Amino acid sequence: MINWHASTCQRPDIQFLDDLEAPTCFNCGEIGMIDENETLESTVGNALETSSRAEFSLCWPSSLPYVEETSATGGLAETAPIPNENVGKEASEGTKMLGINDGVPKETHMSLYEPLSARRIRLLSLLPGSYHDPLHCELRTVDLQFKPEYEAVSYTWADENGDASRSRRLYVGKRYDILAITNNCANALRRLRYVHHSRDLWLDAVCINQENNSERSHQVGIMRNIYAMANRVLVYLGEDPKDPEPETSVAWKYTVKGNTIELREDLIKLPYFTRMWVIQEVASARCAWVLYGSRGARWEDFIRPPDVDVIDFQTEPAHGAYELLANTHPWLQIAIQPKLRGVEELHELMIRTASCKATDPRDKVFALLGLLTGTQVPGLIPDYSLSRDQIFAGLTAFVFMETPGSLWYPFAMSGLVSGQAIPSWTIDWAALPQLPEVIPENPKLFLDRTSEETEENERLYYDEPNRIRVPDIKDRMLN
Repeated sequence: MINWHASTCQRPDIQFLDDLEAPTCFNCGEIGMIDENETLESTVGNALETSSRAEFSLCWPSSLPYVEETSATGGLAETAPIPNENVGKEASEGTKMLGINDGVPKETHMSLYEPLSARRIRLLSLLPGSYHDPLHCELRTVDLQFKPEYEAVSYTWADENGDASRSRRLYVGKRYDILAITNNCANALRRLRYVHHSRDLWLDAVCINQENNSERSHQVGIMRNIYAMANRVLVYLGEDPKDPEPETSVAWKYTVKGNTIELREDLIKLPYFTRMWVIQEVASARCAWVLYGSRGARWEDFIRPPDVDVIDFQTEPAHGAYELLANTHPWLQIAIQPKLRGVEELHELMIRTASCKATDPRDKVFALLGLLTGTQVPGLIPDYSLSRDQIFAGLTAFVFMETPGSLWYPFAMSGLVSGQAIPSWTIDWAALPQLPEVIPENPKLFLDRTSEETEENERLYYDEPNRIRVPDIKDRMLN
């Protein structure tokens, strides 16, 4: 977030002049003009950076019993998981205290992002305006314990052209501080804005400090609660090129007759239906509206064929666009039957959502944790301080321990990951569409397979029953 005022400006007096598309402060004389190609994008951290640990280590989830060799003779000693400085007991209980400047450049972080703890979240009050007016909001902190009134937005960061750059501006607070948002996010806010009164929303790009990994981990950990407690979830699919009212200033409401949208085959190809996070967001919603440009519909009306009362794509035959939707996006059955599942079903959910995409590959795992019960005990807690390799390796190890009958998954997937500092037995959960369709009758055969490209110290083998050797990470093993 960028504060463009002079440091001595205490009482900003802001106006938008006709010849400038930027705010001007008549108190300090500064103009909110910034280089969009440099300044806005420079505030965006690299979500794919590995952790700052000197060595790769197995430390997630925290419940797994790791052992490592203590001498050159191969003696074994059981070790506790390496502690993570960002997720401790408080985070596992949902009460992690977050400092304002944790991992955030001081010059770009303002006090508008107050620390969050327990079940506290931020809401943005989208201030009224017409379609072309600058986007302006205020942030406030609320506690889910007291059941605040708000709507949660489900959308994709990237637009239909794949542009996920944060090149648009959202002005925040009385000082009109500048927060960089994507084009699709800006379009969604314009469609949702009321003309005459404000609207309280929860939207991840604004309500979560994206430069603070501790806060991201905490908020993702309560994401299901955020969407479940919202008055409704607003599913924004994007802008309709055939929109009869391309620049309407009237936000769509279900209570208003007409201007509705029905499922079409071209809509099924929109980026929204390939996004990983939408599964949890829609499955958690107690009420959802679908918005496409100026038109909309209730979620259940949108995905349900006109002559069907109960939606079940597994047992009920569908036709036309509805059949294509069911076949193209198998995760939809998860969303329309929003039951909580046990942690033993996590790997099955990973397979069923294999075609879904996430900009940050760690979200292939984190986005599903909210659909499970009992994740706190084994330590399956979102942690953005860990690298993709650590999360993928940890999840593979968890599958080894919790579902022995599924050992063929790691063996079938081994060899797909190459040229990375990741254990050779790790499933590349971001590449699951490559999973072989034929399950081997004897998964143990995969233990004995070798390759000319595979170094001796990279091979996977048992050194005794129920112990799998991990020689490529300093002889650390999963016991």
